[in-house]
Amino acid sequence: MTVNYELYQQLKSKLHLSDTDAKELADAITNANSEEYKSNIKNDFERLEERMSMKFENIEQKFTGQLQALDQKFSTQLESLEHKLESKFRSHIYTVGLIQFLLIVGSIIGIMSFMLSHIKG
Repeated sequence: MTVNYELYQQLKSKLHLSDTDAKELADAITNANSEEYKSNIKNDFERLEERMSMKFENIEQKFTGQLQALDQKFSTQLESLEHKLESKFRSHIYTVGLIQFLLIVGSIIGIMSFMLSHIKG
């Protein structure tokens, strides 16, 4: 592998590195730009992406299950509330109907009583 001589000279003079340290650092910097290094980075990102996808799928499955359980719970509670309200409405409707019937009968009895009291008198 060839060392970037200009980079080597800069590292040696500016950073006051020894010959071997400057050569190693120049090699590392040069190799960082190589296809092998880029390939390793690409592989690392692909593995990271796979791991993240698996984690997201696990989280999604977990929350989907929890949401389905909550949906079932709320549906059951809503049905229960619906039946209670329907029962209360029916009892109120029957009560109102009975009161209206009694008022009508009472009015008829009152009218007949009034009419009979005037016929006798």
